[in-house]
Parts: sequence; structure tokens; C-alpha cells
Amino acid sequence: MTRTLQALIFVALMLPPLARAQDSGKLDQIRALNQEAAAAFESYSFKKARGRLRRALDLAREAKLQQSPKIAPTLVLMGVAYVAGSNDLYRGLHYFVRALRLDPKVQVPSNLATPQLLKMFKIAQKTARTVGIPPTIALREERRPSAAGSSSGPRGRGLVHNPIDSARRGYPIPVKASAGLDVQAHRLFLYYRPAGTVKFFKLPMKKTGGVFRAAIPAEAAQGRYVHYYIEAVDKRGRLAASMGSARSPTVVIIN
Repeated sequence: MTRTLQALIFVALMLPPLARAQDSGKLDQIRALNQEAAAAFESYSFKKARGRLRRALDLAREAKLQQSPKIAPTLVLMGVAYVAGSNDLYRGLHYFVRALRLDPKVQVPSNLATPQLLKMFKIAQKTARTVGIPPTIALREERRPSAAGSSSGPRGRGLVHNPIDSARRGYPIPVKASAGLDVQAHRLFLYYRPAGTVKFFKLPMKKTGGVFRAAIPAEAAQGRYVHYYIEAVDKRGRLAASMGSARSPTVVIIN
């Protein structure tokens, strides 16, 4: 066996452990940042705690660990930062639900628990149980039909849409969706509700190249959050499919 071949085999064998070591190193950094944030909470330095937790979530994204249950404690602490630090119950609930979807057994640290935090966390647990884990829909680039008129690639089923988690304050929120082959969608409508209102407003979505688009107006993105959902109707105006509902809308956190 030549030295070159030996070297290549050595590198191939070492790559997986190196990748695991890098992920382990990021996790160690995330845990350290969690501890620093928890210490900041005890001294009521909520702004400092949020900074540490944002850095931890950035590391999770870099290591592609956003969907790992190991990130759930970081999300719980971020929820604590918003509920206890600025009484922002909507953002707090948002992070609690995200954490519970990754790890249903995660809890608020006992040394940080307050009646208000525990109340919000119970609401998040109920929400996570009711809604469950939303399906992950992989959006695939659709290929153009061949000369024979048949499509060479599969399309999604139902309404295909990437839920919007957050948006900038005072800016329109673009929303787009497409209908799968199993949906007889003639028209799509976007329903949105600004913070502090009960009524949903209805917008028709314009179809361009197989994709339906609309935008939640900038004036609706002035509060802490915006609710929205999407409905598809057939040619007779009957409901064909939906993404969310008035009782269970998607929540967009306004930053």
C-alpha cells in the first residue's frame, strides 16, 4: 500500500470524528452561553441574557442544530428572557412552543420559575399538544413540462407554504403559497389580523407562474405580532384546502 493511499484512508476515517468534534464543540459553547444567561437572569440583567442566548442560537444555526432537542433549553431560556425581562408574553410563548416541539419534556429551570412563567409555560404545553409538530414540507423546484406535456418532477400535496416566524416592524410581510396536485384551487385568500384586533382581514392572492402571492400591509405590522392563515377555494367557491385557521393561525412575531 502506497503512502498516498494510506494518507487518503486516514483522512477518510478521520472526517466523521472531526465533524462530531466540531458539533460537540458548538454544543459546549451553547451550554456555556446558557449558563451565562441563567446567571444574568439572577442579577436581573435580561438584556445581557438575551445577547448570550442569541449568540447560542447563532451557533446552533452554524452547526445546523436548529431542529435538535439539545437546543430546547436555549429556547426555553429565551422565552424566560422575554416574559420575565420585558413582559413580552407573545414572544415568550413563541419560544416556549418552539422548545416543546423539539423536546416535549423540557422544563423551565426551577431556580428561575415564577408563577407567571409557569402559567405561560403551561399554556405553551397545551398549545404544543393541540397543534402538534407541524409537518416539514420540502419545497422542490418545479420543472417545466416536457414537449409531450407531462411533468418530469413531483409536486407537493395540499397547500405548500413556508410559515413566517418573524418580520420587521412597519414593513409589509410578503406571503406566498402554491397548491399541490391534489388541491382543486381556483383562488387563494390570505387572512390576517393585527395585534389587538379580533377581526381577520381578507386579501386575494395573485397568481404568478404557479405561485400565489399577497402581502400583509405595513400598517398591520406595528404591534407585537400578526396572525394569518391561508385558504384555497375551488371554482364554485367551496373550501378546497387551508393552511391554518381563525382558531389556529400562524403567529408572526414583529421585531
